Amino acid sequence: MGKDGLSLLAQVDKFAFLGVLDSAKPEHRARSELLECISSVKREDITIADQEAVRLLQLVRFRTEEMLAPAYREIEFENHPEISFWLR
Repeated sequence: MGKDGLSLLAQVDKFAFLGVLDSAKPEHRARSELLECISSVKREDITIADQEAVRLLQLVRFRTEEMLAPAYREIEFENHPEISFWLR
C-alpha cells in the first residue's frame, strides 16, 4: 500500500497507529518506529487492522486479475496454433 493509502487509513481511529509509517524511510527504520508505537495500541485494533489489510490485499489482487484477464485472452489468442487459419 502506498503512502496515500496509509495516510487515508491513519485517519480512522482504529488505524491511527499507521500514521507513524513513512514509506520513504528505509524498511528497518520504519519497522522500528512502528514497533515503538504499537505497544500502546489495543490488541483488538491490531487484529482488526490485520483483517482489513488482508481484505484489501484480496480486493487488489482480484481487481488486478480482472484487469489483466483481457490481456491474457489476447495473448492466448495470438499464440493459438491455428491462428493463421483464422486470419485468412
